[in-house]
Amino acid sequence: MKDDSKSLFVWQSPASMRRRDAPTADPGQACEQQLARAKASLEAACRAGGVEFAPLEVNHAEMKLAGARRLATMGELARARRLADEAEVDAQVARSKAAAERSRRAVAEAEAGLDAMAEELHRIELGMDRRAARTTLR
Repeated sequence: MKDDSKSLFVWQSPASMRRRDAPTADPGQACEQQLARAKASLEAACRAGGVEFAPLEVNHAEMKLAGARRLATMGELARARRLADEAEVDAQVARSKAAAERSRRAVAEAEAGLDAMAEELHRIELGMDRRAARTTLR
């Protein structure tokens, strides 16, 4: 039997080629990258309204990010990366909660508008019925 292993094409998605937990040559660089991702996620959560709609998660993310920075300066890079990763997740949860709350409020506003339109339509229909009744009585 012929060995075709050299002719096989193995496709990798771009996401799998840059795995976040892939080992890097420099642990300090990996830690700095994770800190930067956590900071970016926290900033995105704040811009999305996380402070207003998910203050607890934002606070947790801020505290964990500060702790991760302290650990990194103390040379505890593995622990710093894990804590920064937790901060990133907390920030993502805050961002998701903020988006969900904004959506919930938009739905409530739309429903209130529909209710107002239905009431107005009902008033118009009642007005038409009264006018029709008056012309019939004359």
